Amino acid sequence: MDEGSIAAMLGTLSLNGAPRDSVLKEVRKGAFQVACQRHFEATHPEAYAKGINVDGVGNHPNAWIAASTDYHGHDSKVTAAAPPAGGAPSSSSSGKAVGGTDTAAAPPPASSSSAMVTGE
Repeated sequence: MDEGSIAAMLGTLSLNGAPRDSVLKEVRKGAFQVACQRHFEATHPEAYAKGINVDGVGNHPNAWIAASTDYHGHDSKVTAAAPPAGGAPSSSSSGKAVGGTDTAAAPPPASSSSAMVTGE
């Protein structure tokens, strides 16, 4: 995904101004993991103060989702482990996500913000 497309997408997600510029700066450098981290920081401004575990937020969409659901007060273990409707979990390389939940059961939606920034 090119920088213009990412910039437009960030705008549709209401990420503008300095936070948007911070994400795009990392995109220009090809530092997509750092760009995802910057996006998370901009959209979850009190994460560090709340003691949210942000390890791996820029490295894997499941980590981004787990930290986001923790931030918003949802049970990330239930969210990450819920199997898709009518489907059985498939196997994955590690089988475990942040917090020891089964990652194979529910891959993040294609529209997850971290996937948008990295172009995955």
